Amino acid sequence: MVTNDYDLYERAFGFHDQGHKPLRTGLEIGNRSIIGINLRINELTGAVALAQLRKLDRILLRLHGQKTKLKNAISDIPGIGFRRINDEGECSTLITLLFETKETAEHFGERINSKTLSNSGWHVYNNMEQIINKKTVSNYNCPFICGVNSHDINYQAHMLPQTDNILERAINISVGVVDTGLGSGFGININSDDDEIAAAVENIRRIMKDIM
Repeated sequence: MVTNDYDLYERAFGFHDQGHKPLRTGLEIGNRSIIGINLRINELTGAVALAQLRKLDRILLRLHGQKTKLKNAISDIPGIGFRRINDEGECSTLITLLFETKETAEHFGERINSKTLSNSGWHVYNNMEQIINKKTVSNYNCPFICGVNSHDINYQAHMLPQTDNILERAINISVGVVDTGLGSGFGININSDDDEIAAAVENIRRIMKDIM
C-alpha cells in the first residue's frame, strides 16, 4: 500500500502489526494505536514457513516428547499443578505451572528470573489497552458500537476475577518458545538432551523446596 496520508499509513501499519505504530514505536504497554491483527508475513518469511511445514510433524513429535519428559519428571513435586489441556495434539511449546497461591508463584518467578502470567506483558487482557479503549481501525467502531449488537459492548481491566486468579498463580516454563513476553524465559528447548532436562527438573525441585 502506498499513500500520502500519514494517518492512513499509521492505521494500516497498526492493523497489520497488532496495533503497533511504524518502526514498532508504541510496542510498550499503553501505546498501541488500534486493535490490529498479525499480518506481518512477507515473501522470505513465507518461503521459510513452507520449508518448515514439511518438517512440522517431526517438530511437533519432538516437542511433545520433550514436554512429556519434563512434565512427568516434575509432576510429583508438592505445590505444583498444571493447566488442563483440552487438545493433546497441542503444539507443546510451553508448560504452564499452577501454584496454590499468588505469593508462591511470585517467589518461584523471582528465582527463575521470570514473572507470573498476570505480569508477563501485553498478551494479558488487562494490558490490552487498544481493546479496553475501543481503538478500532476505522470510525465504524464495530463490534463495540454497531448494528450487530443491541447495546454497547464494554471491557475493562480486571473484569474477569477467576481468570486473574489463575494468571496470578501461573508461570510458563519453556519447552520450545523462549519469550519473556509470554513469561517463558526459563526451561528447556527442542534440542535439550536428557541431562539438560534433568538439570531443569533439579532446579525446579530445589526452588520449590526452598520456598514451600
